Amino acid sequence: MNIILKRVEETQREILYRLLQYSLFEESLNDQNDMNEDALFEYPWFENYFTEKGREACFIPASNEPSGHA
Repeated sequence: MNIILKRVEETQREILYRLLQYSLFEESLNDQNDMNEDALFEYPWFENYFTEKGREACFIPASNEPSGHA
């Protein structure tokens, strides 16, 4: 099986954020990361994907749609 990574573009940041929220929810059962008052999970490093040199986020596409992230 070939796994393809597709770099997240600036215009796709909201999609990445929503996928990240699903992951943070799943992990919250083990890491005690609670939702904030806006019903979101904190992830202070999110902006770094778009501002820090050498850091990037990628989608793992399935049928040409994002199905996961790395």
